[in-house]
Order: sequence, then structure tokens, then C-alpha cells
Amino acid sequence: MSHIAQRRFGQNFLIDKNIVKKIVNQADIKPDEVVIEIGPGQGAMTSLLAQKAKRVIAIELDKDLIQTLNELSVANPAISIVYGDALKCYPVIVNELGTNQYLVVANIPYNITSILIKMILQVTPHTSRAVLMVQKEVAQRLVSGPGEMSLLSLSVQLYAKVKKCFDVSSASFRPRPNIQSAVVQLSPVKTNVQTYDPEKILSLARCGFAKKRKLLVSNIAEGTSLLRQDIIDAMERCGVQSTARAQDLSVQQWIELTHQLLD
Repeated sequence: MSHIAQRRFGQNFLIDKNIVKKIVNQADIKPDEVVIEIGPGQGAMTSLLAQKAKRVIAIELDKDLIQTLNELSVANPAISIVYGDALKCYPVIVNELGTNQYLVVANIPYNITSILIKMILQVTPHTSRAVLMVQKEVAQRLVSGPGEMSLLSLSVQLYAKVKKCFDVSSASFRPRPNIQSAVVQLSPVKTNVQTYDPEKILSLARCGFAKKRKLLVSNIAEGTSLLRQDIIDAMERCGVQSTARAQDLSVQQWIELTHQLLD
């Protein structure tokens, strides 16, 4: 018997088998890797992931899906089902995995997209990569460059290289959502080669993005104790015009500006 998607969980079940295969292929799973699947739903992708991976740990919030998912787990011992909120379960699972390499595959509920992506990138030890189904508009924001940068795109690009893989039609889901989706791949920057503190940069960026229509120098001056002229001088040293707005800067310019102003 088919399960009715729950509005409170933001559920839209992926039913297009070709898209399922494309996502799994995009993940490029190695036989010795562990996959954490967030939001398996009715398990359309879970068994296929298990054919490629050493182990699949699927996190599902909807307990009405227990029977369907348990049947998959019984049929394949490589599949483990964890029932609960991914925002709470994911850090625990990662901690239990220890230093074992893992990757994330997820059809993310639209209502927790931003917070879940940040958690995937910030929880340590970090994932080797993540292949995520997100709202198409969010995918575009994630890959945005100077001129269209947002606090979300900066916060993700400080931690990972982001690639938009392909669009997914709303017809690929049941029930059919009112929005289009897209698949993105995140390849986290290795912490041992980072020469900057992402959280320090984001603390400055939150000031910079506070009021979208205002100049960057004005937002930073209002949000910090820094002098306006000192901010302008630092911006010029980073190759940023005094008339720039927060969305105009590249990731590298944010890194350099933070170094100039806060280090």
C-alpha cells in the first residue's frame, strides 16, 4: 500500500527511476564507502545505494514508513534505518562512524534546506562529498558568484566547492510540488589546507548583508565598532570599490577583507 506524503514533513516522494539512477551515479560511490541517506522516504534510492556502498545508514523522520523501510533492511543487512530528526541524528551517526569516510545523499525537505546543508558541512569529521536534491532556486543561490552572492552562497562556498549537476522536473515527484528541483554536489574543502576561519568571515558577512540596499561599508560600520575610513581603506587593499555592496564580493575577497579588518 502506498504511503501518503505528509505535508508537515515537507514530503515529496521521488518516483522517477531514471532520476534516482542519475543521482546515485553522480555520487560515484566506492565499494568501501558508507552512505548516509537523509530522507529515504519509501526507499526509492536506498536499495540502489546499497548495491554500490559498503553500508547505507538511512535517516527517516516519518514513522509511518517503518514497515516499508524495515523490509529493505531485512532484505539487505548493509542497510540500517534510523528513525528520527536528521538535525539531531546526523551528528550522532557521524560521531559513531569516527574516522571512517562517508558521503551524504539526500532529497532534502525544502523547509530545512539551509540549516541541513550547513550542518552537513560543519559537523566533524566532515563528509567526503554530498549529493543533494534541493529547490532549483536554492541550487542557483548556492552556485552564485560575485554580483549575486548571498549569505547562504558564501556560507556554503567557504566550506565546499559547489556544482549544480542537473534540474529535476516536478513531474518526478509524488505529490507533484509547485516548484522545480535540482541536484547539487558539494565537495568540502579539506580542513588541513584551510588558511582562514569560516565563522569569523561569516560574522563580518552577517553585518555586510544586513541591509541589502545599503553599501557594504555602511553596513559594516553600523554593525561593528570599525571606523568607516578604515573599512574603505581595507576594501581598497582587497580590490573592492568603496561603492560595492555585499553581494558584489567574491569568496576570496571576503576572506581577504576579514583578514584586513578582524585579524
